[in-house]
Amino acid sequence: DFRKKRNPKSVRDVKQFIVIYGENGSGKSNLADSFAFLIASSYAFNYPDRDKEKNWSDMYSMYRTAECSDVTEAEYGILAEGKEMRYKIKFTNRLIEEELRIENDISDTPVFRISSGCDGSINREFRSDIFTEDNARSFIMDEIDKHWGTYTFISLLYHFISKKPFSIDDVNIPDDLLFFAGHLARSCVSLRTRHGDV
Repeated sequence: DFRKKRNPKSVRDVKQFIVIYGENGSGKSNLADSFAFLIASSYAFNYPDRDKEKNWSDMYSMYRTAECSDVTEAEYGILAEGKEMRYKIKFTNRLIEEELRIENDISDTPVFRISSGCDGSINREFRSDIFTEDNARSFIMDEIDKHWGTYTFISLLYHFISKKPFSIDDVNIPDDLLFFAGHLARSCVSLRTRHGDV
C-alpha cells in the first residue's frame, strides 16, 4: 500500500519514495511487471504494429502463472484529483472483465464495467453521464463490440480520444475518467532485465 493515509485526499497523502527489497523469487519483479502490464494493456490498441507483430492473447498469457487455467485478476488503486479510483481487470488469454469505480462514491455505481457473458455476448454498464451524445455513444459501442476482449476499454478510449471523431465536449467523458486515463498516460515503468533495460 503506497498511501500514508487510508483515505488520501492529495498527493501529500501518498508516499513519495518507496524501496522494495527481498530475496530472489520473492515477487519484486512481479510487482513492477504488474505496472508494465497496466500500461501495455492501456496502449495496446494504439500500437501501430498491433495487427502485424503483436498477438495480444500472448501478452495476457505473459502475465499469468505458467500453465494456469484459472482467471487472473489485477486490481489497481490510483489517486486522481483527490479521488481514489479502483481499476480491476480479469483475464485468461482474453479479457473477461474490466471495471473502474470510485471509492466512497455515494451512488456505488461503477464508472464503467464491461464483461464477457457465458454466451459470448459483451455486457456493458456505464454511468449515466458518459457518452450522452447519441452518435458518439453508437460509435464507442461499435468499437467495443469489434475489439473488446482483445483490447481493454481504456485502450479503446485512448484510440477514441486520439482519433477525435467527435468533439470531447459533445462526447461528455467525465473528468474522473479523463483524469484516470491521463494518470496512466503519464506513467512510466523502467525494468532492468537480463536482456537489458526495458
